[in-house]
Amino acid sequence: MVQAMKGGFKRIEKKLKERASFNFAQLKTDIVDTGVCTQCGACVAFCEKIAMENGVPVLIGNCESCGVCYAQCPRTIITEEGLIGNYLAAYTAQSKFKTIKGQDGGVVSALLSYCMKENLIDAAVVTQKDNEHPWKPHPTFVTKIPQVKKASGSIYCHSHTIPALVSAIEEGFRSIAFVGTPCNIDAVYKMQKSPSRLFNLMIKVNILRFGLFCMDSFTYEGLKSFIENKGIPLENVKKMEIFGGQLRIHYDNNMTKFKVRELDQYRSSSCHFCTDLTSENADVSFGGVGSPQGYTTILTRTNIGDEIVREAADDGWIALDEMGFEDFTKVLNLARIKKIHLYTVARRKE
Repeated sequence: MVQAMKGGFKRIEKKLKERASFNFAQLKTDIVDTGVCTQCGACVAFCEKIAMENGVPVLIGNCESCGVCYAQCPRTIITEEGLIGNYLAAYTAQSKFKTIKGQDGGVVSALLSYCMKENLIDAAVVTQKDNEHPWKPHPTFVTKIPQVKKASGSIYCHSHTIPALVSAIEEGFRSIAFVGTPCNIDAVYKMQKSPSRLFNLMIKVNILRFGLFCMDSFTYEGLKSFIENKGIPLENVKKMEIFGGQLRIHYDNNMTKFKVRELDQYRSSSCHFCTDLTSENADVSFGGVGSPQGYTTILTRTNIGDEIVREAADDGWIALDEMGFEDFTKVLNLARIKKIHLYTVARRKE
């Protein structure tokens, strides 16, 4: 009985926090000031403290932070599914093998290795660093665990992974894990769901979609130019990571950081129109936001994806914990920012 009461109090506390965050000030910031307001009057109809002036809603009294105006607006997104897509569970994880480490927690590499060890897959489409051009993405498919390790770490440029997937299928591999950003995952998902002219190819294969969180991607030449103009030889860079609005570059036992906005001119044009942070069409999604440094956030979206994650944890490949409410909120908040950016394309290009 006491435990049930505690659970009830937690749900009430959660709802109160949600209401407080979705007040009129938030509506003004996200919708009114960005020019997205449709002037439908929903917020005015449900709150006597809001009125229309010159075609836009304004606050004429003290906001009680009830959240109704934000919830009723046709241009806001407040549900978890609306922000990050359907999911079964949210975890924080880390590879349990020192030899299998990646960008955040080495979990993608660990799961691919686990799937190969258990013969769940016979190939994986990944992105490695090009041998001749440092940090240039080289999409390929691999069939051995040591090859998986070579593909660890993030490369913040578009990778042409679909031709690598098709090559793997044409060479006879029938159970394939595919690792990619939201746009790559969407392409595979569409190929599977609507295989126009691809039926003879796609009917032969099972594809496990491993999606990566992605806020932005940059052109290779632009990123290369930016780093080298900062006096850092690209071949000396050991790791890049985007964290807290900063690009952190690790090289020669040093770490330097720059504001991501300094790279705006090199951002891929398609990223201006993307609203998917978490690879919503994946079987399992992976990212860094919401988890401590050195750990990976996991969202499982399908039964097979969740089963693989749980089995890998049970077999000792990864350490796995359910994600707490506050950490999960960080994922939702960043996803909300990217969703809202759909309406602020001009501002993102500035």
